Amino acid sequence: MNRFTRAHNERAPGALTDIDKEVLDDLTCWKYDNGWARPMDVGGRDCSHHSRTLAKLVRLGYAEERRRCVSISGAIGSNRAGKVYRALAKVKGK
Repeated sequence: MNRFTRAHNERAPGALTDIDKEVLDDLTCWKYDNGWARPMDVGGRDCSHHSRTLAKLVRLGYAEERRRCVSISGAIGSNRAGKVYRALAKVKGK
């Protein structure tokens, strides 16, 4: 069990962990692309917790998400969908 899983198992459902708060702070500070950030923009890498944490923040009402579509190599029909996230205004003001 890694520290991410352990931290989530030890807390009540809906409670923010220290890791959640850290990602939320990074998302709140993101100033580019009208506040929309990819998981990698807030520290995510392969097999990291950032996508799961951002999805949790959306589920709890701290952030919003939208789909984005990226063309790969300019080839027709080879698009990859991903998500971008933005902290909600009520969180930014704290």
